[in-house]
Amino acid sequence: MRRVAAVLLLTFVVLLAAGCSGKVTGQVSSKSAQKPVSAATVVVGDQKAVTDTSGNFTIDKVSTGAAGVAVQADGFGSYKDTLDVQRGSNSLNVVLEDGTVRGVLRENAAVTEPIKKTKVIVAGEKVKLEGNRFVATGVPIGEQTITVTAPGHEPYKDAVEVVPGDNALKVSLNLTPTETYMRYYQAYRFNRMREAYRFLHDDVKKHDSFKHFTKDMGDGSDIAGIKLFDPRSMSKWRCSWAKKTYKHIVAIDRALRVQTGYGGYSDNLTQHWQQIAGRWYIIYDWRN
Repeated sequence: MRRVAAVLLLTFVVLLAAGCSGKVTGQVSSKSAQKPVSAATVVVGDQKAVTDTSGNFTIDKVSTGAAGVAVQADGFGSYKDTLDVQRGSNSLNVVLEDGTVRGVLRENAAVTEPIKKTKVIVAGEKVKLEGNRFVATGVPIGEQTITVTAPGHEPYKDAVEVVPGDNALKVSLNLTPTETYMRYYQAYRFNRMREAYRFLHDDVKKHDSFKHFTKDMGDGSDIAGIKLFDPRSMSKWRCSWAKKTYKHIVAIDRALRVQTGYGGYSDNLTQHWQQIAGRWYIIYDWRN
């Protein structure tokens, strides 16, 4: 009789314990990418589980009543809440904050043009461009690398601290010395002298007014073609008319072919450029 009573008592305790707990199932997903998050740790009360590859989890025997909920996953913002656990099945779907990087590209040049054939990589993933703007979703939280490449521009690379939610980014792309030279040449070649004058170093502008520059440069319509050679970096270079030494100069050798009514000739010259705030400016050395 005592044995039967003990068995009944044990059965009652087990049933009572089962009646005071519930099962919690659900899924963890990312907010901006709207994808399941695997390997996320989900804690409900004093029980925990790890999500599978589909972001799903199941936690058995969670005590009924108000239970604290905490969810963490690498690359996402933390999640905390409270769940009223009922006997039987309980549903818990959690959306974790990842990062969204919204960027805009700007060209840093004396004369700007639309940026073409641009490649943007955010946290190792290629991002599609719409005009000069891009939106990268599902970016992991924390320090991430942003790289931008485009023909005629110096490569851009920066480390950005991505926080949960929206992150605004402005990318300034500098021209290469060769691309700068070609824009200067094209402006002169097609008689856009105001544009060409923007490429002059401030020291040159003090020495050479726009009126004198336009008169002395003449008409570029006689130019038949130009060939540029690889830029050469110079730690310093002295300009004779300015009687001044400039540092961190790039020298570009160019061969200009001029065709006139009297025949053609070549005009070979080395021109010197200095970068200021990311923009390249030419320093003439032959003017008086």
